[in-house]
Amino acid sequence: MAKLRINGDSSGYVDLEAPNAASSSTLDLDQVPQKNATTTGFTGNMGVGISTPSTTHSGYDGGNLHVHNSGTGSSLRLTNSTTGTGTSSGMLISKWSDSNTYLTNFDDNASTIFTQSDSSGTLQTTMKLHGDGYVTTPQQPSFKAGLSTNTNVSSGNNIIFNSTSTYGKYNTGGHYSTTNGRFTAPVAGAYHFDVGLLYGPSVPDGTRFDDCAFLYLNGVLAAYDERRAEYVNGTTGNDGYYGTWIHTQLYMNSGDYVSVVNYNRFAGLHGNQRFTWFAGYLIG
Repeated sequence: MAKLRINGDSSGYVDLEAPNAASSSTLDLDQVPQKNATTTGFTGNMGVGISTPSTTHSGYDGGNLHVHNSGTGSSLRLTNSTTGTGTSSGMLISKWSDSNTYLTNFDDNASTIFTQSDSSGTLQTTMKLHGDGYVTTPQQPSFKAGLSTNTNVSSGNNIIFNSTSTYGKYNTGGHYSTTNGRFTAPVAGAYHFDVGLLYGPSVPDGTRFDDCAFLYLNGVLAAYDERRAEYVNGTTGNDGYYGTWIHTQLYMNSGDYVSVVNYNRFAGLHGNQRFTWFAGYLIG
């Protein structure tokens, strides 16, 4: 009698037997009896590991490959853990809503989810491919900071945007500092930056605003502001206010930093963070 044996973990093995193999050259797997099999088909859960798992979770037999199918959810998970725990790094494919506690780290009903433990050992979702075609990277370095109070900044000094929590402001990864006004690149790559500045109140008529503000990379000029004018009330500004902006892209190495430097003869910046702000993000 022909037999195909598939080794399993410490719980045993699976034998596939062809009872009449001598009378036929065809093996129909639908008719093959199975010995020592804990499940039939894929109606349950399966775990395959490179070593014996130390923990079993909700039908998962630990290991690196997990196939889950229940009445409330299905998934295929690849992980670097042999413990079967729900905090290991890896990739989850085709997850639907599921009440199984083993999958609670993978939310938002994304169809494919990639995860990785950060430097502190906390599991983070690094990328999601959504069923509607959206691709999101929740940990992508990015920020928008605003200036929340009228501030005088001497020529040549950093403008310190002190708020990252209101009016849509944020600081993903904490790479922008509200203490020194710097954004520090966590990884090498291309970055995009935008700056909006409103000078005032009470800018004197006739004040020159050419070379008003700069973006510095590691303390060296990298981009000028994009407006060169003299403040003329009613023409280049109104009621003692003058606005300018910076838009640029820079390649940064890990540890490089950028800051916005005031280089104007008028030191006063308006503290309305809808007008005066600094933003940036990693392109890739």
